[in-house]
Amino acid sequence: MKTILAFLLALVLSAAPATAQQAPAGYVVSVALAAGDKTAIVRSGRELAPKLMMPLYDGDVVFLRDQASRVTVEVGDGDRVEIGGGHSRYEIKGEIATGDDAWAIISAITEILGGEDTEQVPENMVAKGVGGALKLPMAVPGPNFLMRGERKLWLAWTGGKAPFKVIVEVDGRARVFDAIREREFTVDVPAGDHKRFEIIIKDTANGLSRTTFRFRDRIPDPPETLTGAAPGETTSALAHAAFLTTIHEGDWTVEAAQLLHRRAREDEAAAALLDKIVRGWKLE
Repeated sequence: MKTILAFLLALVLSAAPATAQQAPAGYVVSVALAAGDKTAIVRSGRELAPKLMMPLYDGDVVFLRDQASRVTVEVGDGDRVEIGGGHSRYEIKGEIATGDDAWAIISAITEILGGEDTEQVPENMVAKGVGGALKLPMAVPGPNFLMRGERKLWLAWTGGKAPFKVIVEVDGRARVFDAIREREFTVDVPAGDHKRFEIIIKDTANGLSRTTFRFRDRIPDPPETLTGAAPGETTSALAHAAFLTTIHEGDWTVEAAQLLHRRAREDEAAAALLDKIVRGWKLE
């Protein structure tokens, strides 16, 4: 934990808010601008383009000209406010207590989601992974940690040539899944106290990815200073997932992907960060 906090402190020095004396009052968690809107945030007389997980400050105004545009913000007490249609203007008020480590993590998420390559995530989030060698960037070469229990494990990979074969090995016993056309796969997490759990992915061009898993009784909790600075479910989930990618050189990154995958269908920001993790992003 000391190593993680030291890393976060270093990150803060390069991610300090533009409004240095002001804490955020909320965050943008969904953006869908129609043709009539290029900007949506008014701050001190300046018009800014909204970005996923963009921090909003007391006095900011979300203002939309096109009735087809929508922007959703998460503010204090976990409230979600959708601006759009007949509700085209919303003024941001208040502050959320945001410590240095929370600001560092959320700023890093904002940067990766708001970069120049930000785009709408397709329904098949890994469709962009076509071409190149078969890889599983969301996992680490060594053991990947998973929380013990009966549930589903979702994996997504990049590259390789379809169709794919997935082999699930539990204590030396293998189950084979053939003719997988998509670059993603869901399997039951084996119940019980198993010594060895591996998943092997093969493609038709002799590409191969082998991932080893180890079980733990619980997922590491983020620091209270981080959870207290997250106003709602989306912000909390993204901050927790990003935090998990920092532990033991990414040993918990697959579990971070599970956390986001459960939300991705209904949560634009979670889907966007999940897409980054599938392609290998870690908070480092």
